[in-house]
Amino acid sequence: MHVSVHLADLGVRSISRWRRAAPRPATTAGLRWSAVVTPAPLGTRAPRPQFGRVGLIAFWDDEESAADAISDSVLAEGFQLGLEPVRAIGTWPGLSTELPTAPDAVHDGPAVVLTIGRLRLLQAYRFFPASARAEKHVVASPGLTWSTGFAAVERRIVATLSWWHDPTEMGRVARGDGGHRDAIAEQAAKDFHHDSAFIRFRPVSVSGALGGRNPVGPLGLDRSST
Repeated sequence: MHVSVHLADLGVRSISRWRRAAPRPATTAGLRWSAVVTPAPLGTRAPRPQFGRVGLIAFWDDEESAADAISDSVLAEGFQLGLEPVRAIGTWPGLSTELPTAPDAVHDGPAVVLTIGRLRLLQAYRFFPASARAEKHVVASPGLTWSTGFAAVERRIVATLSWWHDPTEMGRVARGDGGHRDAIAEQAAKDFHHDSAFIRFRPVSVSGALGGRNPVGPLGLDRSST
């Protein structure tokens, strides 16, 4: 399978029009699952949605299906990531059930992590404080290159995406003391979500820009560039 993430600055009015034409599994060849999401920076005390910026998270049968569907879309003008999943914990629609779950499922070069969940409304009061503490821990890491949060309010989807030029530091943040580990413990004690997944990827393509620059650097797939 292949996962793509797209972000583009379209403006609020254009986003509203584009949402109606966004790729959907029922009408797009090779698309297993997708969500149109609103990005928000990580590490802020309260979520600050970027309403003029739109995101799409999509799970595909293969990279070719993603390219065919997006090449003529307005999203092709923004920032795009192509991702190969190498490890997953949890379940999510369209996610392969054959992915490794062990922490030793590693690869050379940078790593990208997607955390995604469908929030239980009655657990929101627990989730948002725990998530804020975890985000603060993540954005302070010297191994992090770039990150963003996402939400699709109407579907109760919350997600984070992080690009790590140092996967070793990523593992240390996940397993060490601090807000991230505390959030994992709270999730284990009583699930925040109806469905959720933690997915680690090897980035296979990166292109485009946000605010006039590529947020992971011009040679994002090369660890030495970061």
